[in-house]
Amino acid sequence: MMYPILILILSFLLDGIVSHYVNLSFSSISLFTTVYSCIALVSVQYFFTDSKKYYLCCFILGLFFDIVYTSTFILNAFTFTLIGMVSRRLYNHLTYNFINNIFISYIGIFIYYVFTNFILVIVGYLNFNIKLIFDILWHSIIMSIIYSLVLYFINSMVIKRKANVIRAIK
Repeated sequence: MMYPILILILSFLLDGIVSHYVNLSFSSISLFTTVYSCIALVSVQYFFTDSKKYYLCCFILGLFFDIVYTSTFILNAFTFTLIGMVSRRLYNHLTYNFINNIFISYIGIFIYYVFTNFILVIVGYLNFNIKLIFDILWHSIIMSIIYSLVLYFINSMVIKRKANVIRAIK
């Protein structure tokens, strides 16, 4: 249980580090931006056997994301929980492989940007700009794929090591 929490914490910190060093203004969107925490949520859900614990973890990570990075009270907490629910449903119907991991991770990124933008438009914080949403989604593809693959291969090594330990015990 410690491994997925560690990945989520590291991804949360990576969000902060990258946003600090990469120019993240709406006028110049970088190819190195994505929401690493969302990708991590999708990637580590395989390690949670209890859905309630997973959803609680999604909510808490989103709450920390709200407090530390965005200052939007519980918006990301609900968004991350929604991403967790969608990824859990999709993984119930798909196998765990690197293509599905990339696909579901990008769906999580899509949900994050579209849902948060939609809510912020409704409350009057942002003006609706579909071009901006598509630009952000387009520019986040490369880093989303890279980070999804990195997490997938790390997860695969952990799963194999865990299986070897269980085999050695038997």
